[in-house]
Amino acid sequence: MPGNSADFGQTDPDLIAPGVLKQIETNLLIDVELKLSQEDEVQTATGLLIAWRKQPDLVLGDDPDIEIIADQILAIDQLYFGQALLESGRNRQFKQWRRNFKQAFFDEISGLFANALERENNNIFRQKDPNWITTQDYLRLLLLAYLDKPTKDLSREISDLSDTLLPLFLSGPPTTIEGYGPNLNHPLISKAADDPVPLEQQPIPLVSVESIDFWTLEQLSAFDQGWTEIAASWKSRLAEYPHEVGMPFPPEGWSPYEQELMPLIESGFQAETWRMLRTSIHLAEVGVSNADFLGFILGELNNGHLAASYHLLSGSGSDKEADPALAAWAARLGRVCDNRSLFSAAVKQLSRSYVSSQTNDFFGAFARRDEEGRLTIFALDQVLGLLALQ
Repeated sequence: MPGNSADFGQTDPDLIAPGVLKQIETNLLIDVELKLSQEDEVQTATGLLIAWRKQPDLVLGDDPDIEIIADQILAIDQLYFGQALLESGRNRQFKQWRRNFKQAFFDEISGLFANALERENNNIFRQKDPNWITTQDYLRLLLLAYLDKPTKDLSREISDLSDTLLPLFLSGPPTTIEGYGPNLNHPLISKAADDPVPLEQQPIPLVSVESIDFWTLEQLSAFDQGWTEIAASWKSRLAEYPHEVGMPFPPEGWSPYEQELMPLIESGFQAETWRMLRTSIHLAEVGVSNADFLGFILGELNNGHLAASYHLLSGSGSDKEADPALAAWAARLGRVCDNRSLFSAAVKQLSRSYVSSQTNDFFGAFARRDEEGRLTIFALDQVLGLLALQ
């Protein structure tokens, strides 16, 4: 298994956060009508996590009998839930999860898994954006399951998906975003921090670094030696990334055309926290750790909530609001790095989003308030919370 397996004591979610799993099952797991193509018949996809649910607010004029839920079912939510089932030893539930996920998200034309399911006007859901990232992340779970209990079925599916992804990685992998990476290196050094990005700067296609799962790439080498060099090159790129200017943040993007790591994806010198945490977790799982970054995150947690983004040069944060997902990612990073101080500080912040009132319909969940004040539970917050605590 990736990361360290140190015993962090009383971190069972049934003790620390009783009700999270029940909230997932009661308020977020749904069955939907799904159509994979114009020609296909409508089928029922079961046991999927809706992205979020909001609590109707009578003060705002909401009808308490009408549910307020998202129009999206995100693959990332399902994948983290599957990982939580695996890591907690719920093998029977994982097998059912695996069947549900494949039925809903696998695109037979591309051989890849979709990024999301989106609801259309007729209340039918359709797949959106089959891509290598979702497929790689699903492969991770198959590998974890295989390490725990090898079967021919798992081995066959891992090999099939490995054969699908390997050509993509050999030629790329395909870019997924656009960013302002290559021209930022010089302006970040030569211009004042509050100066705007040069007008002539143009966004270029990038691979988002947080999407690269180094552990999965290494494990795939056991099924196909073609992954060995790919895994080693990605790991070395990040391990050797210099932090000579500004904050000790991991890079956000990789330009396959420039063959260069880029510090930022967005303009404005703001590095997104969720990207940095995910990248750091993936790196720590293969033994690459940045003590300065861990110290920075720990300091921020000790002073309150994590900001959504931080300035690359000064380290100043954007507006800080309760974000259970960020706290859970930070706790997970603390686990992988065996950093008890980081883990404890992150769990403390995560607990502040816990709904402890037993009279609340969302009791036992990690919740946020939307812009109008409605209590909202996100699937991502719940599944990451489970992964952080269990």
